[in-house]
Amino acid sequence: MKPGTTVYHTRLKLVGMFIRTAKNGNPVCQFPNRKATTYCRKNIVVGTGPRAKPVHGLTPTERAHANLLGIDKAEYKRITQRQANWKWFGNPAHFIDRRNCSFHMTTQVGKHLISTLGEWIPKGQPHDYEPLGSNGRIYETIVFTIDGYCDCDCRCGLPLPGEEIECRNYMTAREANEGHLQTCKDYDTTPGGE
Repeated sequence: MKPGTTVYHTRLKLVGMFIRTAKNGNPVCQFPNRKATTYCRKNIVVGTGPRAKPVHGLTPTERAHANLLGIDKAEYKRITQRQANWKWFGNPAHFIDRRNCSFHMTTQVGKHLISTLGEWIPKGQPHDYEPLGSNGRIYETIVFTIDGYCDCDCRCGLPLPGEEIECRNYMTAREANEGHLQTCKDYDTTPGGE
């Protein structure tokens, strides 16, 4: 970062100017009505608002997410750049008894809806997971075309599943997380996508 770069302090909610980097690697910045001082890197971002770009690598939240996914910083940045056209939903999207699945991920990637479900416990059953199909899978990811959008009172905007394109099966939550992300990458058609 060059001296004179506009920076934003996320805790103080102030726009200021970067002056230099201290010996400990933290930025020295000047903010209105304050002396130039060294600030913690996690509080200083390049730009003029809360959505500004982090100065050094990933934010603590991004690092934790990358570690959870088991990927390095470069791969995380590539994924998040591609995810500009990905839309995540908290609602389960397929399976007639989806409300009783404690694991669900739903992502719209371009013209496709990618839905992952698992850990199904039917009502009235003991607390053991039931398989989602005849092959004993506990988790599944299904790719659908989009056939309209939810227009009920909840206003969630969830895409409605159309024709099924592909189904992938998993036995563990980690495999399901990684498989959902890989499926999203496989169906992403943006430049830089795989």
